[in-house]
Amino acid sequence: MNATAGSNEKNVRNSFDDNELSEWSNDGRLVTGWITYELERDAVINEVELKLTGWRMRSYPLQIYVDDVKVFEGETDKSLGYVALPVTPTKGRFVTIKLIGQSTDNDAFGGIVEVEAAQAGELDLFKDPNATNQKGQLRIVEAEFYEAITR
Repeated sequence: MNATAGSNEKNVRNSFDDNELSEWSNDGRLVTGWITYELERDAVINEVELKLTGWRMRSYPLQIYVDDVKVFEGETDKSLGYVALPVTPTKGRFVTIKLIGQSTDNDAFGGIVEVEAAQAGELDLFKDPNATNQKGQLRIVEAEFYEAITR
């Protein structure tokens, strides 16, 4: 898989490197809040799973496209890790995740703490002081795309 993005292209691999202590993020401007993944082959994508920085406290308003077809629009749920986004099953090779508004912060879990994964907890709560507008920042720890297996 390869990817391009609205900014910080040198770090796009961090969003699919299976390392939950790394991330890709844009520069905090809404116009650069997108990333496009090129899959190895055409696939019928029926679910997107994302681990987003601030997963416990932050909701991101997103659109997801497979090729040029919008397959999801909405706010991500706050979670204790990954969020599964059911998408309209669509065949394509390119998946674009686009931030369409400001993220919102509000702790949904009353301060539940992961005692074993302090570094992951830090990534969950980390705010980038260099972002021009933190609310316009899209930050992806991991992105995974799934297709139904037909037999």
